[in-house]
Amino acid sequence: MDYFTTDHHETVGQVERGNSFIEQYLRYTNLKIARNISENFNHIKDTMIRSKELYKNVADKKRMQASVFKEGDLVWIQLPPSFNT
Repeated sequence: MDYFTTDHHETVGQVERGNSFIEQYLRYTNLKIARNISENFNHIKDTMIRSKELYKNVADKKRMQASVFKEGDLVWIQLPPSFNT
């Protein structure tokens, strides 16, 4: 296949034929993927749930218990520069 732009008068349908082949391939691939998804729905769902739980467990390891302050406790408050008025 020669390399031409689609606007060139000497393409003789080569680009169009290539596009047609790609469209057919994508249609077949999408049907195959859709069929596999419907067949493996439960497996995909379980995998997503496990991933969500793993993500939550990792995030929870980094969390800390918030400090509880009582009235009269001295605390240090650091404000961003935009509050200096």
